[in-house]
Amino acid sequence: MSHAKDSRNQPTLSFPEWNERLHHLMERTAIAIFCAAFDPPIDLNLPEDEQVDLIFENGYITDANEAWARMAGLESAEDLMGIKVRNLTPPSITENLQTAKMIVRSRFTLENFETVELYDSGEKRYFHNNTVWVVKEERVTGVWGTAIDFTDRKDLEERLRKLESDFRSFVESSGGPVRDEKTGDGKGLKETEESQDFIRRLKHLTPREHEVMTYVIAGMINKEIAGTLGIAESTVKIHRRRVMEKMELDSVAELVRMCESANIRPVKVSRR
Repeated sequence: MSHAKDSRNQPTLSFPEWNERLHHLMERTAIAIFCAAFDPPIDLNLPEDEQVDLIFENGYITDANEAWARMAGLESAEDLMGIKVRNLTPPSITENLQTAKMIVRSRFTLENFETVELYDSGEKRYFHNNTVWVVKEERVTGVWGTAIDFTDRKDLEERLRKLESDFRSFVESSGGPVRDEKTGDGKGLKETEESQDFIRRLKHLTPREHEVMTYVIAGMINKEIAGTLGIAESTVKIHRRRVMEKMELDSVAELVRMCESANIRPVKVSRR
């Protein structure tokens, strides 16, 4: 049986219709989508350091969706319009400066990279970016991209390193098996090892699975999570099952307890 499609039966959409669909997708997705322009454009023939400076000085946000606004703690995507790149991703943060240098050295073809965003509240957020650069006649005029917040994952990795370091120091200083001072058994050691194992397993979750997990431990049901993230309820069920499998847990109650011990906070849920 042939599955080839007859192009004559496919609807032809006008530019305004495609544009409307694009913006509908931008508003429905839980992934941050943005567009930045460079005015004046960046000349690819300028010295590297000058191009790097112009990324921060000439770049500003021209379009963004509500998902990005929520990540930034803002009320609306309108609040992001016109913000300079240097104010959102300051070059004073080493990671941002290094990323800008890699972008210039790739002649603005670099598609995947990390940035650190700094908000007015003083909060730092870490993002994985996937971008498409707009280059005309060797001048960079803009960039479209998506961004996924991986701040919680980065925090987990830092806590894991600290836990492992503290654990080694504790064992070395004890000079032998660790015992609980009150009970005389190894419960304290067991709990420490349990937390370490849990955080290690967390690193195997995808960004979306981690996001779903934070809604699950907040007490939200699948239908509510699906509505919040703009995805199908069946997709939420798949992510939820994979979370439990990867975390090697049998119940949500266990998941909540272990998240609390690892200092993982659930999302704030507002129900009307």
